[in-house]
Amino acid sequence: MDKRSLFFIEQTINRLQLPIAAVKADVFKFMASCSQQYDLIFAGPPYPLPNLHTLPDLVFSYDLLKPESWFVLEHNPNHNFDAHPRFLQKRNYGTTIFSIFEQLP
Repeated sequence: MDKRSLFFIEQTINRLQLPIAAVKADVFKFMASCSQQYDLIFAGPPYPLPNLHTLPDLVFSYDLLKPESWFVLEHNPNHNFDAHPRFLQKRNYGTTIFSIFEQLP
């Protein structure tokens, strides 16, 4: 939702000539109305987002990933998704953690 962050993401997409799009929207409204499936979803929500912990379940309940695709969620150490049934791995970079979830075939 942050305009500066979106601008940075769009500049990076253009500079790297990536075949992807950034979406500026309320993530919960977007997921509820989305009828597309994706190869990769990256979410970098504000860490104090009250319902951040619901994002993995929502991605899978809305069937937003193609088979054998990933959902990557950036979060801080206050959240732990290791026990999630679709959890694949995490990458820890100090106070920033990327939890990776997999859509099974």
